[in-house]
Amino acid sequence: GTLHVSQETSNINTVAVGAELTCEANVITNSVRGAWRFLTVELKVTADNKALVLSGKSTIMLPKN
Repeated sequence: GTLHVSQETSNINTVAVGAELTCEANVITNSVRGAWRFLTVELKVTADNKALVLSGKSTIMLPKN
């Protein structure tokens, strides 16, 4: 199974109820240490006017195989 190692988020702007949001996630690191693979995923949420609403990153580790 996978283990959730860390998570960071920053709330940058407010949005109105019912606003349309876009979420984009990208793998920014992918490394292997011993029998484990570490992935760090960066997250960005923008409002319909392209303003950044939330940003963050999360690191997970999973067995290499």
